[in-house]
Amino acid sequence: MSHGINANIVHRWRLVDRKAQSPTPMVSNRFVPVQMTDAPALPSPADIQIQLHRGPTAVTITWPVVAAADCATWLRELLR
Repeated sequence: MSHGINANIVHRWRLVDRKAQSPTPMVSNRFVPVQMTDAPALPSPADIQIQLHRGPTAVTITWPVVAAADCATWLRELLR
């Protein structure tokens, strides 16, 4: 059920498989269990970059992703 498949469907597949078994099947209709794994995490960027512009002046701030909470606090204070 954690994978979105109702238990009744799996039970029905098993019943159909038992009825469909023959001594020499050309194609296997047997239920094959599949191991489910979590999707791989997407790689995160190494740094946060913020570009600030005021008139002719432009500043680029680079902040490490591991300190993202500190960056958010700093930016919140800057924008007050």
